[in-house]
Amino acid sequence: MEAAESCDGIIHRCARNRGVPMSNALTELKEKASQLSEAERAELALSLLESLDGPADSGVEEAWRLEVERRVAEIERGEVQLIPGDEVFARLRRRLG
Repeated sequence: MEAAESCDGIIHRCARNRGVPMSNALTELKEKASQLSEAERAELALSLLESLDGPADSGVEEAWRLEVERRVAEIERGEVQLIPGDEVFARLRRRLG
């Protein structure tokens, strides 16, 4: 799989394969996974999704670090207006109906 494939692409590809019979190993894995706790299933799901994502782009960590520094500096200089989280979510709820 190409590293650039989106989650939507993966989901659509999986949906197309829904009619294909599962291997015995996959059937067993799904059965065992269903017996895990919710937290364990979430950790497993994250691990599986990360395995489909491919390696991180080179320089992405540095780019995010620089972006965070830029945004913090804007806040400290008073160049941006911060909005409380409750207000942000209230606005979203009104927009989405």
